[in-house]
Amino acid sequence: MESLKELAQEGVGPAECLLGVCYMNGWGGLDKQDTPAQRQASAITLFKNAADHGEWNGFALLGQLYEAGLLDANGDRLPPDLATAETLYQKGADNENPLCRFALGRLLYDRAAKEQGNAALKRRAVEMILLAAGANVPRAQTWRTDHPADVKEYETEMRGQ
Repeated sequence: MESLKELAQEGVGPAECLLGVCYMNGWGGLDKQDTPAQRQASAITLFKNAADHGEWNGFALLGQLYEAGLLDANGDRLPPDLATAETLYQKGADNENPLCRFALGRLLYDRAAKEQGNAALKRRAVEMILLAAGANVPRAQTWRTDHPADVKEYETEMRGQ
């Protein structure tokens, strides 16, 4: 764990992400006396630093926190902030991060389902998920298998353009 901390302090993006995940989950004996909200704050700092150091997974991890809802100082979960999550996922997706592409696609797909008739949003969602599937993101590959009609519709539209 000390080596991981040292690498994170040196600004190694993947180490910052991994250490942030350890904080979030209370793994590795990290600051066990800290409250969940304090561990979350440490994780957020590490994820932001990772993103600043070009580790786009930092945006994916931050987005997941906002999508789930952050913890307040008392440890109570706040409502999800989907707009912030989408912005974070989009930043990573713009830099071709497969995890951000999948998360963005899933978020947009859910919104498109609520906004029935928004074909452009659904098309963009499926595109992001398929890009992630092509980059071997397992959950995106499972989504592709579980949604054959959406995939076929997307592929048919793309052939027609």
